[in-house]
Amino acid sequence: MGMESDNGEAKTSYYISGNYRFSLTNIKKWNSWNDFAISNRTETSFKKLFPDQFNSCVGHGYNNSSNYCVLYVFGQSAPIEVVGKAEGEVVRGLYLTNSAYTLSNILDGDGFSQGATGKKGFEKGDWLLLTITGIKADSSETKTEVYLADYRSSNTAEHYYIGDWQWVDLSGMGAIKELKFSFSGSRSNQWGLTTASYVCIDNINGTDDGKSGRKYITTGVERTLKNDDEKREVARYTIDGRRINGPVKGINIVKYADGTTKKVVVE
Repeated sequence: MGMESDNGEAKTSYYISGNYRFSLTNIKKWNSWNDFAISNRTETSFKKLFPDQFNSCVGHGYNNSSNYCVLYVFGQSAPIEVVGKAEGEVVRGLYLTNSAYTLSNILDGDGFSQGATGKKGFEKGDWLLLTITGIKADSSETKTEVYLADYRSSNTAEHYYIGDWQWVDLSGMGAIKELKFSFSGSRSNQWGLTTASYVCIDNINGTDDGKSGRKYITTGVERTLKNDDEKREVARYTIDGRRINGPVKGINIVKYADGTTKKVVVE
């Protein structure tokens, strides 16, 4: 289902998935857009704005689905609206992961962002936070915060970024009518955040499959937070030797901390 509104400079389209209405605004004058785009791209790297801003760092939707949502916002997003329920509803949660663009900023930086020591990629003290705001039928608000990258600890072994689909529990918000998203972070200037403010989301009001919980520490070592004693992964490559940030469909070559390697088939 789709609708459009046009104010002469920006055209906003609306679409509905399940019980939720999303908006996507295209600003032709600036060759730009914002809010909720639908992507089916499988690339996981960022080289140029078009089309790589629509890449996730994973290469697929949650549970290997073909489509996912890419959110881009400067400030606070337009809402995801609950439709057909005047009192709203309890949203169990959603899955999210970093976009390829945002992750490239975290790992390597770009010309717009550098840290206190001049390093472009994130360093100790840096962070990127996504705030999800639930708006209730009485207009009151409740918030959930998710660090997309967190390098604040004095212990560098605790620095991480989200590099796989992560479940975010929103059930504690109670019944809500709208969800809005905003970004904040350590890298900013007089115009605002300099880290790319994109995030990929999927499976709104889905269920926690118990498999999420993986984050990636900054050395490239994969850490399963639910079982830190597992054999640690330190690098991952495609079959042709290209290093990748996370599992990609096909044959992956995985290198472990003890020096062993293993071929892994990702379906």
